[in-house]
Amino acid sequence: MIRNSKKMVAVVLLTCMVLSYVFTGCIKTNEVETQSTTGSSNTQTTQVKQGETEKPYEFSIFRSTWTDLNEDTDLIIKELNKKFNIKIKILTAPYETWVEKYNIYVTSGDVPDLSVTTGPGTMNFNAWAKQGIYIDINDLYKKHCPNIQKYISDDIIEAHKINGGLYGIPKPSLSDTTVAIRADWLKNLNLSIPKNLDDLYAVLKVFKENDPDGNKQDDTYGLCSEDTLNTIDFIFGAFGVHCPPNVATNWITDENGKLTSNLLEPGVKDAIKYVTKLYRDKILDQEWMITKSQAYVDKIHTGKVGISKTGFLTMIADTESKIKANDPDCELSIMENVVGPEGKYVRPMQKGFYMVSSISSKSKQPEKILEFLDYLMSDEGDTLIRYGIKGITYTEENGKITVNKEELKKYAMESGHKFKQILQRTALVIPGDDTRIPQLLEMAQVLYEGPFYPAPTLQPQSLKDVTTKQGPDFVKNSVAAIITGNGDVDSEWDIFIKQWRETGGDQLIKEINELYDANK
Repeated sequence: MIRNSKKMVAVVLLTCMVLSYVFTGCIKTNEVETQSTTGSSNTQTTQVKQGETEKPYEFSIFRSTWTDLNEDTDLIIKELNKKFNIKIKILTAPYETWVEKYNIYVTSGDVPDLSVTTGPGTMNFNAWAKQGIYIDINDLYKKHCPNIQKYISDDIIEAHKINGGLYGIPKPSLSDTTVAIRADWLKNLNLSIPKNLDDLYAVLKVFKENDPDGNKQDDTYGLCSEDTLNTIDFIFGAFGVHCPPNVATNWITDENGKLTSNLLEPGVKDAIKYVTKLYRDKILDQEWMITKSQAYVDKIHTGKVGISKTGFLTMIADTESKIKANDPDCELSIMENVVGPEGKYVRPMQKGFYMVSSISSKSKQPEKILEFLDYLMSDEGDTLIRYGIKGITYTEENGKITVNKEELKKYAMESGHKFKQILQRTALVIPGDDTRIPQLLEMAQVLYEGPFYPAPTLQPQSLKDVTTKQGPDFVKNSVAAIITGNGDVDSEWDIFIKQWRETGGDQLIKEINELYDANK
């Protein structure tokens, strides 16, 4: 079943790409759904008596990085509250501390009504589901989520079940990111876009050392990265590596069709040696190992970084404009795949989903929350989340949408509303007439082909014990120590892998294969 999900994901996501958008505005004004407060899937439709006002149903939503989202003033939240007679309360935390904060909610027994987390196979999610922290929405999902069912295959839903129970709805997602390079710097230094790893090193070195912005100061980076190395995954791809080594539990298939750790994929050590050289030659930002997600974005926006990872839509709608605020000459170009030895390149591995929405077992009206979630995947809801409100943030004529960039900026919706991080169709839509859009859309087509992780939701039984034994962030910290240290990379990498295996890594591989075989 898990293996077949790779094919099913690709088919469903491709279907999403080619479906046309029919923007409708049909809202029932004379009746409301009165949901059961017992968690039952039975609903009753009753007429609201004239003059009566139904009290809005208040529920909380937790999602990381929403620190600037104000439920009292947000344009879209206010519209949704009015449409569904609800009152949404936002709970959040910075990316760097969200896991710790969410753990506090769980241990205190005050779990948010709707939790948007990394879902099955991560944190303690599987154990929490078994403990009854989340409601099993199997029957509710079938009855109340027709729009979601159009865009998420049954195979993906099955893969997210724990002992037959469905404890969350996965957000269909592609790794819709590209590598952007400062085209203005290339012109200033008479350089071309790099095509291979040797070219990449040479360009990055010049970006660092030859004052590409012409301000006569030594203040530019060739390359910047998050502490996870995910933002330079294109370098690992050039060595045939599907994901950077920041954890050991991104399971991939080996040459025999068995699951193994991403740490053991051929090419990882060579990729680490290349990144280490960039760091030791001061071409890679010297603070990368302590740079979290938002700090990475902030560094890119300073206009001092030559090559960066960004989303397709974000590159045009957000990244370039924010860099221009600090460097008006900024011009971004798309850097397509850099190849490694023997012309090698592999795309980053994908799950086909990102983040999972789970409903607390203490929620009084789970059907109402599911109604809200399903709306996000409807034609009308998709338009609202992508473009905002007609007449305010966009206009429409003859089926063509024209966005109002100033209004979108005013409401912090340059790349769509943050609720797209709960659920959104996977079709890539980039409004406007930017000359780079056709290239981005063409590049996006291959993302629907994967590759996809073979067992994204399975979790070895001993994972928690092994994590405790090895220590928090053991893999990430060990890799950072190798790159930033002064030792021999070959020998230090071998020592690290040996230690990982002996402290539980081999046991995890054994257990994940037993689970994988049981879920075929």
